[in-house]
Amino acid sequence: KNPSVTYNDGGTYNVSLTVTNTVDETKTELKADYITVSEVPVKADMPDGDEDVCTSLIYSYSIEEILYAETYEWELSPADAGILIADDNQANFEVASDWNGDFTITVRATNMCGDGEWSDALEGTVYLSPEEFALEGGGGYCLNGDGVEITQDGSQSGVSYELYLDGEAT
Repeated sequence: KNPSVTYNDGGTYNVSLTVTNTVDETKTELKADYITVSEVPVKADMPDGDEDVCTSLIYSYSIEEILYAETYEWELSPADAGILIADDNQANFEVASDWNGDFTITVRATNMCGDGEWSDALEGTVYLSPEEFALEGGGGYCLNGDGVEITQDGSQSGVSYELYLDGEAT
């Protein structure tokens, strides 16, 4: 009268029900992919992406899809480092323009059965992006002479500068 079936393994199952009346007439109904048995998602892998990032830029991070995951929760710490915009198993880190230091990104998968474990943390560092500057000076000089002075306007402390000549560091 009230059949009951227990599924011991996760997966998606077809269901069929056959009924027979007293004169041995039977009817069967089949429902394809009718039952889905889920488990709590496993621990997510550590996010894959850049560990050294610069202010005011956007970086992408991802993990492999996790079986039975319905959603993914991403976390950026500290929150002052920027904004993490998640889309399933991928996220974009919009780095704050006015913050630098160490950060971590973690992720976990969730579904109706519960929350998976948080991934190991991707640990990274936000560095200041250099601001624009202007080279000044230059001009002509004689072969084997003393050269010509080049200076820059708008340099920042905490940023290294190097002069290149035809793609070679001078």
